[in-house]
Amino acid sequence: MHPRTHDSNIPRDDYFSAGPSSDAPWSVRVPFRVDPLEEQSLSPERPTWVLDCRTSHTEHALRLLNDWFSIVCLLLLALIDAHIVESRLAAAHTGNGRSLLAPIDCGSACDARCRLSSMPNLCKRACGTCCGRCNCGPPGTSGNEDVCPCYANMTTHGGKHKCP
Repeated sequence: MHPRTHDSNIPRDDYFSAGPSSDAPWSVRVPFRVDPLEEQSLSPERPTWVLDCRTSHTEHALRLLNDWFSIVCLLLLALIDAHIVESRLAAAHTGNGRSLLAPIDCGSACDARCRLSSMPNLCKRACGTCCGRCNCGPPGTSGNEDVCPCYANMTTHGGKHKCP
C-alpha cells in the first residue's frame, strides 16, 4: 500500500488532523501513514508534514474584497465629484438655456460699442448676437476684449473674430 493513502481501518481523525502546533502557531500538522519498515527509523511520535498556512483562504478573500471595496469607493467618489461639477455648471443656467445672472441690456451696450463703426447696422447685428450668447459686452468702441472672454473667443465659420 502507498504510504500516503488512507486505510479504511484507520479512523479518519487519526489520519487527517489540523491545528496549530506549539512550535509554529501558523502551521498545520497533517499526519500521514508510513510503511511499517519506515516506522522503525522514525521517532516515536507520529510523523507529520508542516504546512505554512499564514494566510488562509478567508484572509485572501477578505483582502480581495477590501481591494474591490476600495475601487468601488473611488469610482463612487469620482461619480459624486462629476455630479457636483455638473450641478454647479447647471446652476448658472435655467432649463431654457438662459443665464440666471441678470441679463444686460445688449441694445444699449452695442449702440455704445458700434457708435464709431463705418457700418453701424452690421456692427450692431454682430454685437447683438455675441452679447446675447455671452451675456456680456466689452466697454468702449474697440478692444477691451479681456473683460468678456466669451465675446473675444467667438469666431465665424471661416475662423475670423465674429464680435466687433
